[in-house]
Amino acid sequence: MHGVSAARRFSSAAARLARRFVDDFQTTSVLLLLRISLPLLKRTVGVKRLTGWLCASSAEIASSEISAERIERARETMAHGGRLLIGGNCLDRSLAGLWLLRRAGAAPTLVLGAKREHGELEGHAWLELGNVPLETRADEFVRVASFGGD
Repeated sequence: MHGVSAARRFSSAAARLARRFVDDFQTTSVLLLLRISLPLLKRTVGVKRLTGWLCASSAEIASSEISAERIERARETMAHGGRLLIGGNCLDRSLAGLWLLRRAGAAPTLVLGAKREHGELEGHAWLELGNVPLETRADEFVRVASFGGD
C-alpha cells in the first residue's frame, strides 16, 4: 500500500507542477533552479552575497509597478509552493521568497535569528515587509542579522 500512496503523491505533485508551468513558466522555472542551487550557493558564496544577487533590480519591474495583488500572489506561492518548488529549509524558503517578493516589486528583508531552547541553539530565517514578519514564529527568535530591504 505504501507504493500506491507514494505513486499518488508523485502523480499529484507532477500535475501541480505541470499546471504551474502552464500558468507561469518563467517563475516556476526560476523557482526550480533556486530549489536545486540554493543549498550549494548559500554555502559557497554566502548569504550576504546571495541576497544581493536575489535583490538585484529587474529591468521588467519598475518601482511604480508595486501592487498588492502581485505581492499577495508571491506570498501565496511561498506559502503553497510545496517542497518541490520551495524547499523545506527556512533559509532556502526565505531566499526563494525574497526573489519572489522582489520580482513583485516589494522590498523584503531577510532576517536571521537565533534562540536557545533546552540548552540547544536554534537558528531560523524569515522575511519581513516593512519590519513586519511574514510568519508567526519570528517573535520567538532574537534578530542576529538582516539583509536586503530598501
